[in-house]
Amino acid sequence: MQKIVVLSLYLLLLFSASLSWGLSPCPSDKEAVWTNCYGTNTWPDGRKYVGEWKDDEFLGEIND
Repeated sequence: MQKIVVLSLYLLLLFSASLSWGLSPCPSDKEAVWTNCYGTNTWPDGRKYVGEWKDDEFLGEIND
């Protein structure tokens, strides 16, 4: 039973990692809707986000 749980967790992590690596770059046009892509946005105050975007919203935390 323990081997099944460990294998399941391993496969879940492997699958989730492949999803983020498989994202295409976000459009260079800042007016376009960023969805299902990987990109960088820097705000005028210097805050920066690098990561996944979906429906024009970032999925993570902004780095100061």
